[in-house]
Amino acid sequence: EYGSRSELLPEIAGVVRYRLAPGFSPHDLPVEQSAMPLLQRLRTATSSLQDLCEWTVRGPERVSRLLNALYLQAGLMVLRVSPGARR
Repeated sequence: EYGSRSELLPEIAGVVRYRLAPGFSPHDLPVEQSAMPLLQRLRTATSSLQDLCEWTVRGPERVSRLLNALYLQAGLMVLRVSPGARR
Protein backbone atom coordinates (compact mmCIF):
# COMPACT_ATOMS: atom_id res chain seq x y z
CA GLU A 1 0.00 0.00 0.00
CA TYR A 2 2.70 2.52 0.95
CA GLY A 3 5.45 1.50 -1.47
CA SER A 4 4.04 3.44 -4.38
CA ARG A 5 3.76 6.69 -2.46
CA SER A 6 5.52 9.60 -4.10
CA GLU A 7 6.56 11.05 -0.73
CA LEU A 8 8.68 9.36 1.90
CA LEU A 9 7.00 7.22 4.50
CA PRO A 10 6.74 9.07 7.84
CA GLU A 11 9.09 6.52 9.45
CA ILE A 12 11.96 7.48 7.14
CA ALA A 13 11.26 11.17 6.53
CA GLY A 14 12.85 14.14 8.25
CA VAL A 15 16.44 15.12 8.87
CA VAL A 16 17.97 11.74 8.07
CA ARG A 17 20.59 10.08 5.93
CA TYR A 18 20.21 6.77 4.16
CA ARG A 19 22.44 3.82 3.45
CA LEU A 20 21.84 0.35 2.06
CA ALA A 21 21.74 -2.23 4.85
CA PRO A 22 24.78 -4.53 4.98
CA GLY A 23 24.13 -7.85 3.31
CA PHE A 24 21.01 -6.61 1.50
CA SER A 25 20.88 -7.63 -2.15
CA PRO A 26 18.98 -5.13 -4.28
CA HIS A 27 19.00 -7.66 -7.11
CA ASP A 28 16.07 -9.36 -5.38
CA LEU A 29 13.90 -6.27 -5.98
CA PRO A 30 12.04 -5.56 -9.22
CA VAL A 31 13.83 -2.26 -9.89
CA GLU A 32 14.75 -0.68 -13.17
CA GLN A 33 18.32 -1.11 -14.35
CA SER A 34 18.65 2.69 -14.29
CA ALA A 35 18.29 2.59 -10.48
CA MET A 36 21.39 0.41 -10.01
CA PRO A 37 23.91 3.30 -9.82
CA LEU A 38 21.76 4.89 -7.10
CA LEU A 39 21.68 1.60 -5.18
CA GLN A 40 25.46 1.30 -5.55
CA ARG A 41 25.86 4.81 -4.12
CA LEU A 42 23.67 3.85 -1.15
CA ARG A 43 25.91 0.82 -0.62
CA THR A 44 29.07 2.94 -0.42
CA ALA A 45 27.94 6.34 0.90
CA THR A 46 25.49 7.74 3.42
CA SER A 47 23.24 10.25 1.65
CA SER A 48 20.26 12.49 2.24
CA LEU A 49 17.24 12.60 -0.05
CA GLN A 50 18.51 15.90 -1.43
CA ASP A 51 21.98 14.42 -2.07
CA LEU A 52 20.44 11.51 -3.95
CA CYS A 53 18.19 13.76 -6.03
CA GLU A 54 21.12 16.00 -6.97
CA TRP A 55 23.36 13.03 -7.76
CA THR A 56 20.95 11.27 -10.10
CA VAL A 57 18.65 12.30 -12.92
CA ARG A 58 15.74 10.62 -11.12
CA GLY A 59 13.30 13.12 -9.63
CA PRO A 60 12.42 13.34 -5.93
CA GLU A 61 9.27 11.23 -6.39
CA ARG A 62 11.18 8.33 -7.96
CA VAL A 63 13.95 8.50 -5.37
CA SER A 64 11.34 8.57 -2.58
CA ARG A 65 9.58 5.54 -4.03
CA LEU A 66 12.86 3.65 -4.20
CA LEU A 67 13.74 4.55 -0.60
CA ASN A 68 10.24 3.50 0.55
CA ALA A 69 10.62 0.15 -1.23
CA LEU A 70 14.05 -0.44 0.29
CA TYR A 71 12.72 0.40 3.75
CA LEU A 72 9.72 -1.92 3.40
CA GLN A 73 12.08 -4.74 2.33
CA ALA A 74 14.38 -4.11 5.34
CA GLY A 75 17.13 -3.00 2.99
CA LEU A 76 17.55 0.58 4.17
CA MET A 77 19.38 1.98 7.16
CA VAL A 78 17.95 5.30 8.34
CA LEU A 79 20.34 7.44 10.35
CA ARG A 80 18.79 10.27 12.35
CA VAL A 81 20.73 13.52 12.16
CA SER A 82 20.60 16.36 14.61
CA PRO A 83 19.00 19.41 12.91
CA GLY A 84 22.07 21.48 13.81
CA ALA A 85 24.57 18.96 12.44
CA ARG A 86 26.77 19.86 9.50
CA ARG A 87 26.54 18.08 6.18
